[in-house]
Amino acid sequence: MRFVGFILLINRKPKSKVSIKPDQHVFRGDTVTLRCDIDGERVTSWQYSWYKDGSVSVFSELQEHTFSPVTESDAGKYFCYGREIEGSRRSQHSDAFTLTVSEIKTVFPLLTSLPILNLQ
Repeated sequence: MRFVGFILLINRKPKSKVSIKPDQHVFRGDTVTLRCDIDGERVTSWQYSWYKDGSVSVFSELQEHTFSPVTESDAGKYFCYGREIEGSRRSQHSDAFTLTVSEIKTVFPLLTSLPILNLQ
């Protein structure tokens, strides 16, 4: 009896992740940057693809996309993935990141009462 062995190599795609700067509530008029990072990979030459609301059209191919100023029309679900520039590897698509843009911040005046001086 003869045994023939084999090795099965599984090449998992690295996961893409979307982050936002600044990491706080977003108001119309703010400057907001979305960033696509690919976890656990040492490849430095990725080409990025950004999609919004399930569209098949790429709206940006940079690692970071900045909205300045951000408007309500920029709100939506964003996801990204990377493709190795000098190779054939691709990352998994990121989970959807929901960008919510609120109306302009309302600033309320601070009312204080001052003591009344009677100079007689």
